[in-house]
Amino acid sequence: MKKTVKMTMSALLALSVVASAAGCSLFDKAGENCIKVGDEFLEAALERGIEDMIDLCDDEDDADEALSAYAAENEPVDAIISRATFEAGKPECKTKDKKGKVTYTISLPDYEAALDEEPEDVDEFEDLLDDSEDKIEMEITLEFSLNKKDEWVITNPDDFAEDFYQELADVDFPFSSSLVSLVDHTEWWWDDDEGHYTDTSDIELDIIPTAEGQSYDITWEFYYEVYNNGGTNLVYTSPDKTDSGAYIEAYFYASDLPNYDSSWWYMPADTYRIVFYDLNGNVIAENSCVVENTMD
Repeated sequence: MKKTVKMTMSALLALSVVASAAGCSLFDKAGENCIKVGDEFLEAALERGIEDMIDLCDDEDDADEALSAYAAENEPVDAIISRATFEAGKPECKTKDKKGKVTYTISLPDYEAALDEEPEDVDEFEDLLDDSEDKIEMEITLEFSLNKKDEWVITNPDDFAEDFYQELADVDFPFSSSLVSLVDHTEWWWDDDEGHYTDTSDIELDIIPTAEGQSYDITWEFYYEVYNNGGTNLVYTSPDKTDSGAYIEAYFYASDLPNYDSSWWYMPADTYRIVFYDLNGNVIAENSCVVENTMD
C-alpha cells in the first residue's frame, strides 16, 4: 500500500512539473504582444507615419535618424505602399529571453509589370496598379526587445528602412515634372556665399528659370518642403503655391520651426534642405545650405 502511494505521489509530482513548464509556454503572451507592436509599426509604415513608427522603437534617436529621411512624400512610392498588405509569420519571442523576432510578408501590387506598360504619369501608373492581380512579396524581419517598462519595442528600424523604403526609393520611375526642363539653376537669396548663412532669421531658395521658364505665360504650380537635422528631418511643408517670372521663391523663417522659441534671435545652426515639388509630388529642384548661429 505504501508503495502504491509513493508511486502515485511521484507521478503527480512529475505531472506537476510538466504542467508548470507547459504553463509557462502556454501563458507567455510575448509572441502575441510582439505581433501587436509589429502590426502597428507596419500599419504606420504603409501610411508613411514616421513619428508613429519611431514611438514603437527602442532607441528613438536612432530610429529618427534611420526613418526620417523617408518622411518626404514620393507619389509613385506612396501609390505602391498604400495598396500593400502584410501578414505576420510565426513569432519567435520569449519573455524570459527579453528579445524576439517576427518575419513579415508584405504584398505589393506588381509595380514592375505596371512600369513595363510605360505609363505616362502617376495617375496612369495608379490605374495599372489597381488593375494588377499579381503581387510582389517582400519578407522583412522585425526584431524586438523587452524594455524596462515591460513593453516590447522594435530594435532594427534601420534594417526596415533599408529593406523596404530604400528598396522602393531605388526603383527607376519614368515620371518627372515638366517643370524640370525649365530650371536653369537654384540660388540661395541673401546668403553669405554659396549657401552659407550667418546669424539669419530666415533662408530663401529660389529657382532661376531658363529664358523660356521666365515667361509670364508660364505659371509655376508647386509646393516645397524644408528639412533640418542635416537635411533629413521634415519640419515644414508649404501650402500649394503659384509663381512666375525670374525667381520662383521658397522661403522659411525660424518661426516656422515646430520647436520655435520666441526668445530666439536667429535660426538654430544646422544644415537645411529645401525641395520644390510640382503638385503631383514630383521633384522639380532642391538644394542645401548651412546656417551658422554665433549666438548659440
